[in-house]
Amino acid sequence: TTLASPCMFCTRGDITTPEKPVTIPGYDFLDTCGTIDSLLPVVLQDGDPECELLQLLSTYCGCPAPEDSCAMCPDGSQITEPEKEVPWLAGAFQGIVPNCGLVEAYVANLATDDETCSALQAMST
Repeated sequence: TTLASPCMFCTRGDITTPEKPVTIPGYDFLDTCGTIDSLLPVVLQDGDPECELLQLLSTYCGCPAPEDSCAMCPDGSQITEPEKEVPWLAGAFQGIVPNCGLVEAYVANLATDDETCSALQAMST
């Protein structure tokens, strides 16, 4: 039997803001970026849906984004209300109601030519 690989939070480097607070409803024990980074390899395996979802949020904690990454705002500017909740996207986040900061981190893992990138940019204006 082959052992599954542990879930690694940053797949392209290291987190740069381990002390940054994180609020993920239902995951209250994951209260900082550093906690997520240290616990994921212990509790999740690579390929688990929860692992993949949390990896998509890794840029929120300063993990490097892909080279051709999507920006939430079409002009490339930063979002102005990172804590604002986006309840209509809960289905895409396995029932978790994300805030704009988490959606921005998710979007940063998409390519600029991805259809989801274009759709989320259209909603951000």
